[in-house]
Amino acid sequence: MEICRKLAGPHEIEHNEFARVERKRGEIAESGMQLREIMTRDVEVIRPETSVSEAAQKMRSLGLDALPVCEGQRLVGMVTDRYITIRASAYGHDPNTAPVCNYMSSDLICCFEDQDIKEAEQLMRQTRVRRLPVLTREKQVAGIVALDDLASRAVGLG
Repeated sequence: MEICRKLAGPHEIEHNEFARVERKRGEIAESGMQLREIMTRDVEVIRPETSVSEAAQKMRSLGLDALPVCEGQRLVGMVTDRYITIRASAYGHDPNTAPVCNYMSSDLICCFEDQDIKEAEQLMRQTRVRRLPVLTREKQVAGIVALDDLASRAVGLG
């Protein structure tokens, strides 16, 4: 029995649309600060087979609007409160039995922990996302960076 319709077999991050900032030398001024310096570590994650209801309860209890979806240490998607509302609830699916992998975004937009924060800021603008999973070079989840993290840093610099 296949639990998740949208999760297409064992794929690596390289095979996803892995958004990167397209830039020419000198186009983005570097801050000299890497994402690992401002990201939130010890990120809560959920598994693809987690029910939509359990994911929503976890988001509510932690005060989050999104959770990375992982198989072991490997990031396979992101689920947000909006995806749950629009993709699951609006269609009348049972949140107690529907697995989150059917409603997550598997088009991953990520950064690496050693990338400059200006690159992440540019990527967030280009893709219109409010948070980015941050990976190690071994492609394991290291943390998450949110617009608030970047804004707080900008205020701290000013």
